[in-house]
Amino acid sequence: VCSVTSALLVCIFMYFSYELNKASNQTFAQLVNLIQPTPAVSNPMVESKSAPIAERISMYLATEIGKDLVTVEALQDRVRISLKAQDLFESGSA
Repeated sequence: VCSVTSALLVCIFMYFSYELNKASNQTFAQLVNLIQPTPAVSNPMVESKSAPIAERISMYLATEIGKDLVTVEALQDRVRISLKAQDLFESGSA
C-alpha cells in the first residue's frame, strides 16, 4: 500500500513539475523580450576617468618617480601606484 501511494505521489509531483516548467518557460521568454539589450559602445578615443587624477598624483610624486621608486598608471576606473623598492621587507617576513 505504501509503495503504491509513494509511486502515485511521485507521478503527481512529476506531472505538476512538468506543467510548472512549461508555464515558467513562457514567462521567462516574455521577460527576456521586455529587456532591450544595450549596445556596447567601444570608443578608444575616450579618455579614462582616472587620467586627470593620475596626472595630479604623478605631479605630487614627481621626485619619487624621478628616482624610479614609484610608478603611477591610469587605468579605466582607477589609478595604480606601484612601489619599486626591493628592500621594504626581508624575504619571508611579510
